[in-house]
Amino acid sequence: MKEKSVSELYVEEISKNLKARHAVVLVGAGFSMNAERIDGANKHMPTWNELADIFCDRLGLDKKKVRYTDPLSLAQQVEELYGKPYLNNLLKDLMDDDSYRPGYAHDLLMSLPWTDVFTTNYDTLLERAYQNEIGAQRYKIVYNQNDLLYSAGTSRIIKLHGSFPSFEPFVISEEDYRRYPIDNAPFVNTVQQALLENLFILIGFSGTDPNFLKWIGWIHDNLSLKNSPKIYMVVHEPESAVRTKMLAAKNIDVVVLNDIDRFSNMDYKVSIERFLEELNHEAAKKSGGYNSWPGYHGRLFQANSGAILSELKRIHNSYPGWLFAKTQSFAHLRFILTDVEFYIRNHGSKDANQSEVKNEWQRDALELAICSEYCWLIEITGSYGDPSFSYVVQALNRILKRHLKDKKTEEYKNIQLSILHYYRLIGAKEWEELYDELKRKIRKPENWNEYYTRLCYEYAMRQFYSFKWDRLEEAIRQIPCDNEHAEWAIR
Repeated sequence: MKEKSVSELYVEEISKNLKARHAVVLVGAGFSMNAERIDGANKHMPTWNELADIFCDRLGLDKKKVRYTDPLSLAQQVEELYGKPYLNNLLKDLMDDDSYRPGYAHDLLMSLPWTDVFTTNYDTLLERAYQNEIGAQRYKIVYNQNDLLYSAGTSRIIKLHGSFPSFEPFVISEEDYRRYPIDNAPFVNTVQQALLENLFILIGFSGTDPNFLKWIGWIHDNLSLKNSPKIYMVVHEPESAVRTKMLAAKNIDVVVLNDIDRFSNMDYKVSIERFLEELNHEAAKKSGGYNSWPGYHGRLFQANSGAILSELKRIHNSYPGWLFAKTQSFAHLRFILTDVEFYIRNHGSKDANQSEVKNEWQRDALELAICSEYCWLIEITGSYGDPSFSYVVQALNRILKRHLKDKKTEEYKNIQLSILHYYRLIGAKEWEELYDELKRKIRKPENWNEYYTRLCYEYAMRQFYSFKWDRLEEAIRQIPCDNEHAEWAIR
């Protein structure tokens, strides 16, 4: 049996303390790189180095000559030259909080049972991720020292350095940091107390992060390093040997995800998501979530077709019959969907040569059934808007073209109806062509069936989103309201 890496042992310790509800997390600026632009643009919130470059521009300095200057020192110079209100507004403009939404990693982080969540970030991504999680753990949001009153005993999101849009000042300059332990002593004491009572995890920091360096000093002030509990810092790539030694001297152990086989060979974003998914699964065991739907029987990543289909059918057959899946199930389902998406995108890859398709994939009689079950999961979770689904649709269309002989099967129609739903949501011109094809294929039966009912529903919703009210009324009348299909009328 292969020995576990040190980082893997640390992950087990984090998981154990989360289950016992004795874990807190301090979230740094690096975690905001997991946010998604609302307009789909390939942009991210600025890093510390990018902020330093912008400060240099405002100061008229040569970036190359001041390359290694502390960003906090540059921020101090901007404040002295233009004033604190200017610096605060500059940060709001640069980070543009309203243009980003929480990413999948934010949702995963905020669905974990933390005792407290501390953050030095000004953005509102963590709060919005928590508020999106219906039925998730309740958090009190603490913006200032007054909010700390009577908050003990509740789980909190504590904004240590201010918060957009108006909880100022934002802690950014050298003077802000110099006075922080004096002006914000209750915050420093709260973090110190949390360290004494819980396992303390850092995420979104690096060993050179100015926030990290300052907070580690404040955390250990008045606490003996010898008796201070361990702190775990989760990173993607290892720190340098010198920095790792420096961190160890401060009782900080580095959890390197790339040193763990199941997280290795992944980019930063994917490895963080997989790590948080695993913590969610382990936490669910403690809460009894594994005794309820969908359950969990192991990873499907790179499993063979038979194993994937068997697990998907087990999930489908055990579904409790809710109109939509409960949000408490989403973390488990996202794990499953991610693995099946890997399978579908591999099988529907446009880069695959024809001999591979002919000799291997066309012999795979389970391929269409797996895609159909995947589409059913997308439907009950309402995941059509996930960024990954747009790429999956391209792969599904390529797979359907290889299975034209099966176009009358239920699986084929189910996949097409899911694609039709997606086209409607994005306003794609392909909707009309696909709808006409399905209308010819799925005729009104003597007895209503699900496929015809779904097609009627899609047509009605198309009229609704197109503001064609005269057609909408007639379209709604086509949707049956009998007991068996009433869910579509309710939708």
